[in-house]
Amino acid sequence: MYRALTEAKLDVNYYGIDFNEKFISELNKRYKGIENVSFIKVDIEEREINLLSSKADIVVNAFNFFEIPNLEKAMRNTANLIKDGGYLLILTIDPITQLLSVSDNQKMFYEYLTEYANKKNRIGYRKRIVIGNKKTNKHYYGILYSLEDYIKEGRNNNLIFQDYTEILNPSRPTPQLYQFMVLKSRHD
Repeated sequence: MYRALTEAKLDVNYYGIDFNEKFISELNKRYKGIENVSFIKVDIEEREINLLSSKADIVVNAFNFFEIPNLEKAMRNTANLIKDGGYLLILTIDPITQLLSVSDNQKMFYEYLTEYANKKNRIGYRKRIVIGNKKTNKHYYGILYSLEDYIKEGRNNNLIFQDYTEILNPSRPTPQLYQFMVLKSRHD
């Protein structure tokens, strides 16, 4: 994300937020000495972030909300970072293609899909981590949230849905459908 912002030659302050201390430490080392870049260790689900000097024009949540069990808290804390009239850009993976990628066979996919439909979204899943073309013994855990979930939680936090698009990435072992949503902050 930072590389994209610098290539666009935007005059912005960039804050990266993550709960992983090692990840934040590595990023701080990599971008040490760059004036407009800061990385902060904080769990967006656990507490409101008040470490920034001002509210943001744009907040980007890239492939993170589906790792957070409490979307309500995370959305509230994220919305508090955005100035009135500012934007939240959410990048995520379509829940159905995510179910397809974590299913070992058609029967498992159908079982996951049925559970997802019966629970009205928000089911957890476990996915084996693949590095290159090799499966590892490690697993990744996530939550399936729908577009409806993001719009509802946004609305509960004065974030109004503005735009949506999808991009298909067929080059992965299981094709991925990436979702891009834009919500605008409005405080009446």
